[in-house]
Order: sequence, then C-alpha cells, then structure tokens
Amino acid sequence: MNRHLYITSSVAALLAGCAGPLAGILPNEEFVVGAWNPTGKGLEQVRVIDVSNPNRWWFSQALQRPHPSWPNVPPDRIPGFGGDARSGRIPDAVTVQWRDLPAPGAEHYTGTPHGPFVVANIRSRIPSDILRKASQPNYALHVSFTSGVVPVQFNWKLEYFGGPGVGIKEVARGGDSVK
Repeated sequence: MNRHLYITSSVAALLAGCAGPLAGILPNEEFVVGAWNPTGKGLEQVRVIDVSNPNRWWFSQALQRPHPSWPNVPPDRIPGFGGDARSGRIPDAVTVQWRDLPAPGAEHYTGTPHGPFVVANIRSRIPSDILRKASQPNYALHVSFTSGVVPVQFNWKLEYFGGPGVGIKEVARGGDSVK
C-alpha cells in the first residue's frame, strides 16, 4: 500500500512539475483581440503585441480602413470589435502600433510608423466576474484597442454563444469608450 501511494505521489509531482507552476490554477480564457480605426484615414501594419512576450501578437492588419459604422456617433465613441480569436490568458499589457498609408504609388509599409504605445493594467480594468465568465464554456471576451489616435483606447465586450435558436448575445461591455 505504501509503495503504491509513493509511486502515485511521485508521478503526480512529476506531471505537475512538467505542466508549469500555474497549470490547473489559472483557467484559459476565450478571447478575441482586435484593433479599430476611428480616424478618417487608412492605416497599415496595425499590430497589438503582448508586452510580456513581444514574439506573440494577436492582431496584424495590412490595411485598416476607417470605421464609420455608426454615422450619428462621434468616431471616438464607437468601440469596434473583431480580430483574432485565442485561448489562454488575456494579457495584462500590450503595445499597439501602426503605420500611415504611404503616398499613392509608394511601396507598401513605407508610411510613417506610430508607436509602440503601451496599454497597461488590462486585466484589472475588466471586472473579475467578466474574466471568470470568459473561462466558462460558450463565453468569449472581445478586447479592442484604437489605432490611429493617441492615447490608445481600450474596450471590452463579453458575448455568450447560445447555440441554435439563441445565437450570440452580448452580456456586458466596458472600457474607455463606454460611460
């Protein structure tokens, strides 16, 4: 009996060590990272990059047109959503960068670069109950950042995917553009 307990404990400790110190403690969150352009000009090479790991970025767009989706609302009040879907942990800080479109006839990616601009304390700006729901089945948290304007604004939206007959429902939203 003692030998069985010792072997089981040893294997469990080995597997826990291989999985990393926070494995099993921190649940994955379903999230979508995007950027939106509230300006009246086109942008290119729009990127949202994880500060803790600059080799990991969630969103890169070759050409981003202006986002006049709600004509009666000033552009800086329209939080746009969309982008790359991911599973894992929502970062605590990102950088946002972009380029102006080059002059007509010029080579791509030669416009004036802007950034990187740091957006910090992302997780602390999202209510804890919203972060908990983002780790539950059928929920996804959209996080969105402005491009083309400084300071960069951060917004979030939680959606629930209810399946056939229910569809997608917005549960809550918040951020810099939501009062």
